Amino acid sequence: MTDQILLPARGSNMELALNSALGDFRMAAARQRFAYKGMDVKRQSSWDAFGWNENPQFLDYYRLWERGGLAHGAIARTVTKCWQDNPSIDQGDMDEADRPRTAWEKKFAKFAKTFDLWGVMREADTRRCVGHYSAIILQIADNQTWDKPVLGGRVKRLVRMIPAWEGQIYPTEYELDETKPNYGEPLMYTFNEGAVGVANNRAAAAFAGRLLQIHPSRVIILGDITHGIPMLRAGYNDFSNLEKILGGSGESFLKNAARQISVEFDKEVDLDDIAAAHKVPVADLRKIYDEVTLGLNRGIDQTIVTQAAKVTPLTTVVPDPEKHFEASVMSAAASLMIPLMIWIGSQTGERASTQDQHDWANTCQGRRVHLLSPDVERVVNRLIALRLIDPVEDFTVAWSELGEATQAEKLANGKVMAEINEKQAATGEFAFTNEEIRTACGHTNQGVKLPALPDVDPAEDEAKDKGGNANARN
Repeated sequence: MTDQILLPARGSNMELALNSALGDFRMAAARQRFAYKGMDVKRQSSWDAFGWNENPQFLDYYRLWERGGLAHGAIARTVTKCWQDNPSIDQGDMDEADRPRTAWEKKFAKFAKTFDLWGVMREADTRRCVGHYSAIILQIADNQTWDKPVLGGRVKRLVRMIPAWEGQIYPTEYELDETKPNYGEPLMYTFNEGAVGVANNRAAAAFAGRLLQIHPSRVIILGDITHGIPMLRAGYNDFSNLEKILGGSGESFLKNAARQISVEFDKEVDLDDIAAAHKVPVADLRKIYDEVTLGLNRGIDQTIVTQAAKVTPLTTVVPDPEKHFEASVMSAAASLMIPLMIWIGSQTGERASTQDQHDWANTCQGRRVHLLSPDVERVVNRLIALRLIDPVEDFTVAWSELGEATQAEKLANGKVMAEINEKQAATGEFAFTNEEIRTACGHTNQGVKLPALPDVDPAEDEAKDKGGNANARN
């Protein structure tokens, strides 16, 4: 007896539900085709024609970052600027200027230095930029294997923190009970120590193929496993174009420089006689001339001896790649939100404008506040929850201001403020106090006694004005 497929009755609620689900599926499929096949509705296979990857995966982004100078530089620029200095973890809900550090802050600073917390987070941030997410694995000495949860009452100590690529660690089990607060979250991770970067690394290759199960209490995720977006995703097609432009122009240059030659014999030449002179069959004449060409390309003083043959180098006119390169690199820079001169540097003799530098500083400052601060809070809260550092009622992640004026700019501002005061001295009023000028110059006023501004008696000032007017009339 064969299996039968039972279809829902026409007009039933089940049929309507199936049709609705089928419609949603077709709409989602259409969106996918539109997104990855190109935006030209007449040419749905345009991306295939352009040679663009429809659905790049982590290893595609990793290879682009590892071997692509522009892509590597973009991520390095971003991470280096955002981690130009380390954040300050302040006890309490706000940073009070010029207050002494608390005992908890001193202890945390020592912990961060001992375990290179900020270096680990900087490395994990780089890996998150390359992939959809990255992870920090907490290696804890608690007499438990890594697949067991970290127990609160057990004596334990932190051994080290291990940054991991997306391609190394991934969830293998999820909570599917909708009634639980952690519904949809991973219940177990698999860690493949040698999954990434083992090609020419013997130390990493020793761990290739080894899989470890890790409990989520020992893993901190940076980014979003489900909805994370690699930094290079939006500009991936532009990087693909840049690879073709740079590689194609380099290959064209090499072929022209290699001096490929064409040997054209006169129509009256008997190739059998030439082959006989070389004591080879006619079919092997090509090998002889290939050896001659190879000698030309290897040596400097080389000569070709021919009989009734014309030797011509095979060269082509290589188009200037600069304009095509600029178009693609500008599009990639727009996707990365990096000013072009800051990304590429001053190789062309041009320097980034002051406006570009301020915009770039503001972009990275926003990334610090909205992306990195939550990451730091997540790490510190996990360390507190595991009792690896002392608990505290509240703490604040504080960053320096990347867009802050330089010392020279601050002194220039103070000079302008002092000049304004000097011009207003005749009126008896001052626009700025000494404290404000010192603050504008980047100095604090704590413990500094400043000379008071001269007090002016309004009655005396009025008398001087009247006396002056009388003298003018006389």
